[in-house]
Amino acid sequence: MLLYLFAATIVQPAADEQPAPLQPSSPAHNYLKLPPVTCGKGNIDEVVVCGARDANKRYRLQAIDERAYAEAPIRAKTNFGPDTLDIGGKQATVGGFTSNRLMITFTVPF
Repeated sequence: MLLYLFAATIVQPAADEQPAPLQPSSPAHNYLKLPPVTCGKGNIDEVVVCGARDANKRYRLQAIDERAYAEAPIRAKTNFGPDTLDIGGKQATVGGFTSNRLMITFTVPF
């Protein structure tokens, strides 16, 4: 087998020229949207800092989206080969009262 592989590499001719470089079908898109320049340029030895001067929003903290930082519910799930055992809690209302339930689900794919 090794002799066959060696013979196959010798018989194959080397490429005389390299393939043409790939050209993009559309112009490249710049996803970085730079803000418009609103301040002037300084001298070479100066540092110019630009910023918004809206007095109402200058030092205000923005509200945090609580859903983005909420903890994911704990879910116990394990696989037994192709089958899945899943344990989780569920809350429902029965007759105007809250009913907390523990659900155990065994799933068999078919």
